[in-house]
Amino acid sequence: MTARKAQESDLGHAIRPSANGDGQEPVLEIGPQIFEPRVTSPFPPIAEYAFLSDCEVNCLIAPTGRVEWMCLPRPDSPSVFAAMLDRAAGSFRFGPTGVQVPAGRRYLPGTLVLETTWRTRNGWLIVRDAMCIGPWYHSQRRSGTYRRPPTDYEAEHILLRTARCVVG
Repeated sequence: MTARKAQESDLGHAIRPSANGDGQEPVLEIGPQIFEPRVTSPFPPIAEYAFLSDCEVNCLIAPTGRVEWMCLPRPDSPSVFAAMLDRAAGSFRFGPTGVQVPAGRRYLPGTLVLETTWRTRNGWLIVRDAMCIGPWYHSQRRSGTYRRPPTDYEAEHILLRTARCVVG
């Protein structure tokens, strides 16, 4: 008996030797076939969210450019955007219309500045997102919300989103 390579037509069939011994013939497998339906989630995996912070407030940005989690003015405050928990709970998208998948995303080296590059039919758009940190104006007293040296910086609680059209 000689063996043969499985073919696409063999899928879902059992293989058994032919009666005359010159090869193998596919036969229908006895029993029910079980098909597992694929359930797709409307939420991206948590690892695909970008994290931005000003050392006091933070936000999560989905791969589609939507801010899907942000609480203000503190992390334990009520959420402003909470679409990562419920799609109807609010989000803020900053990107071109008609394009849901960016050409690329990265943090600028050594920063928590997210740069998202979008390709459209007519050109390229670069969106940069950052949580702003400003100077500490009160040199004689410390922050009441977190421990930093008096000459350090203070959280501004501002999400800054800028767009620059590169081509088009």
